[in-house]
Amino acid sequence: MKHYGQGKSTGMDQTAIGKVEAGFARADLIVSPADGEILRPVAERVAKIASSAAMAEKRKLWKDHNALKKGRPLVFCDPEMGWNEVVTEDQMQCQGKLARAWEMDLRKEIFWAEEMKDDKPLDPFFEIPYSVTPDDWGLKETQIKTSRWDRSGGRRRSGIMKRICPRFIRPN
Repeated sequence: MKHYGQGKSTGMDQTAIGKVEAGFARADLIVSPADGEILRPVAERVAKIASSAAMAEKRKLWKDHNALKKGRPLVFCDPEMGWNEVVTEDQMQCQGKLARAWEMDLRKEIFWAEEMKDDKPLDPFFEIPYSVTPDDWGLKETQIKTSRWDRSGGRRRSGIMKRICPRFIRPN
């Protein structure tokens, strides 16, 4: 574990939404030949670990667990937002935005398998997540402030809320 956590944080967003809202521009989606040469041996190392008997056993343990078969308790550890302190800038070699995201994912899998050694299986495939750019779908946000209070202590209906909120009438 001496190679982990020894450098400056990568500052990469490691949240689930950060993986999807990566903010890639078209130019970011190109992996340079140099980055490809860096990623290839890292991916080969992940593939070798994923094809091991230990990982096959872990996959079987999780399938049995999900099928509600009796077995030992399974352990899953996730550093979550601590990944930037585990895999640091010193280990990252790729330059391109997409290549760096893939490199981080691969290095996380290696750490999980070789250092964390929990029951998380390393899959024999590399998942490429979809990527989106947040969009307002052509609708611009408008805020309507209300500052009047009615006698019952609540806010009065005003602006758009008057138009779209239903009024409930008590039957006589």
